[in-house]
Amino acid sequence: MISSWEKIIQMGFVAHDIHATMSELTEKLNVGPWFLRERGTFKRQLYCGEPTQMSLAVAMGYVAGAEMQYEIIQQLDDLPSIYGEVRKSVFGVGFHHFGIATSDFDRSVKSYRDRGFKAVYEADVPGGVRVCFFDTRTSLPGMVEFIEFSPDLNDMFESYRAASVGWQGDNPVRARPPLPASD
Repeated sequence: MISSWEKIIQMGFVAHDIHATMSELTEKLNVGPWFLRERGTFKRQLYCGEPTQMSLAVAMGYVAGAEMQYEIIQQLDDLPSIYGEVRKSVFGVGFHHFGIATSDFDRSVKSYRDRGFKAVYEADVPGGVRVCFFDTRTSLPGMVEFIEFSPDLNDMFESYRAASVGWQGDNPVRARPPLPASD
């Protein structure tokens, strides 16, 4: 159940080829423009409780100012990860997670732990934001990601959404700098 301090803001997909997937989602669903970071490794990452240095590319986009964000993740190495688990079972692209923004991260994470869900991935991402994924695939079609929401993150996501309003297909992929290691 979504609490008053939480909001589903994102649907995440895992892809073998992030560029081909962006192109397909733009052509078929009019998602765009995309904001792409080609490569990055977060400074602090835990996969099933163990440190990892998995690298990935991330693209985010919206459909014509809609509230739901589409996120595409391509893992760039073969290290064990939540993305690799799904990547092995899909052809091309597959649904991965629901992203839930929370203004009370610790409370949201505790509520899922208390309900018996296993935290399978945790990371500190740029901007001092924490994320935590729970394996909910026994009861949902994908995982649940809690995203620690902040004014800066909201501003970034809102700028991506605003770019989709009235977008006519020009400049469909907007490169962003590689993911920096988190502070």
